[in-house]
Amino acid sequence: KSVDKIQWYEFMMWRSDGRPAGHPTFSLVLYNHKVKNYLQGQGHYLVNTSDFDPTTTINAIRTATDEDAVKKQTQKLLEKALVHSGNQPGTPAYMKSTYHEFCALIFFKQYIHHLDLDVFLTGSLAEFHEYYLRVLLAKYVAQLSPPPPNLDPQSILSNDDSFSLAVQTYKHNVTHYLASKEEIWSAFMYGPVYGLIGGALVNEFAKSRGAIHYHMVGQMRSPCLDEVAAALKEFSLEISNAMDDLHSFIEANYDRTVHGEQNPASCFSGESLKVREAFCNTTNGGDVAWKNYTDTVWTAQNICSKEVARALESHFGVHAMHTGNPPQDFLKPGGNALPASNYRGTEQEMQSSKDVRDRRELKQPKFRRETNLFERSANFCNHCGSHTCSGYCWKVTTRVRRFNEETDSDVPAAKRFTRMKGGVEQEFVKYEESDCRMHFGTKK
Repeated sequence: KSVDKIQWYEFMMWRSDGRPAGHPTFSLVLYNHKVKNYLQGQGHYLVNTSDFDPTTTINAIRTATDEDAVKKQTQKLLEKALVHSGNQPGTPAYMKSTYHEFCALIFFKQYIHHLDLDVFLTGSLAEFHEYYLRVLLAKYVAQLSPPPPNLDPQSILSNDDSFSLAVQTYKHNVTHYLASKEEIWSAFMYGPVYGLIGGALVNEFAKSRGAIHYHMVGQMRSPCLDEVAAALKEFSLEISNAMDDLHSFIEANYDRTVHGEQNPASCFSGESLKVREAFCNTTNGGDVAWKNYTDTVWTAQNICSKEVARALESHFGVHAMHTGNPPQDFLKPGGNALPASNYRGTEQEMQSSKDVRDRRELKQPKFRRETNLFERSANFCNHCGSHTCSGYCWKVTTRVRRFNEETDSDVPAAKRFTRMKGGVEQEFVKYEESDCRMHFGTKK
């Protein structure tokens, strides 16, 4: 039977293995078709003419005076106009199409090339020390006709306020500048060091701080990922085994007539751990079972943390040390360092966050600091590592301490419980502390 090309294409599209999408010519033609549709649909301009005379001519609008009814109707018409564009950044249609494009690309990578998402990258542009960006914007403004009334090319080079205004006014230039740096950074850093082989990237200006930045989800080929995955696997198995032991204790001591219809071992809501802990606190021997569970999880977490840190440091050189001369170039911790964290103690010679910001290293052009590159590196690291605890980083943690009649007399009964210690029943209380998510200590 003779089969024409169209029939063959249709037959191939019914394959379940996605083979047609893997063909480079097919991908190119499909992308070309998609872009054509975008361009043909660009610039749809819709107006509501219900309150406007449709027989009005362009000439009548041009010759209308400010007091003329035609002029007022035209202005009202413009206010009611709607623009629809699938490739205009910021519009709902653009964001929707970009979302589906990201989903399609990720699905294609996973289904055809068997590449899963491995990394999320984000970065921004410290525009104040990008002297070449100043030059670029100054040259761009100098070529504009008519020139902008509130921006002078020379002031962009020397005045921070003019430079900031140019960055916010001509965002397309800043975006292209960042995109060029991303390509260079990917070729010299992300690829050779992290093993990045592809991904989906978007550039945007943050509404809150106004700085250009990018987000990227990508695929990596690095032995570090295998080592981290192995450590996380062992961690999850330890937690699973510890939970199985806890469930065995609960099943052996659960009595529906005493504890109610809901078996704590079958609770999988967001409060499941609290339900299990409450059961153990009210059951003979439960304090030992719960302590065994928490100790096992804590030990496994520490082992996993060390293994992941070792993998990251050995492959990627990730560390938390600042350059500079100790201790005067080190930052002061934002809170009281935890004794077990092995974090350096505070000394009077250490810099505060204000000291770091007052040096204004990020606003110094690189060409002015060529003779002080080591100090520049220290200031950069310290600025990025500068941390002052805020409402975001405080994480509330529930802890337990032995009951003290003098300090805990006003603690409600719901936060008191008893445990058997060495054959003696002792009373304890639960209390909450705020810990820094960045591990700078506990809030005092």
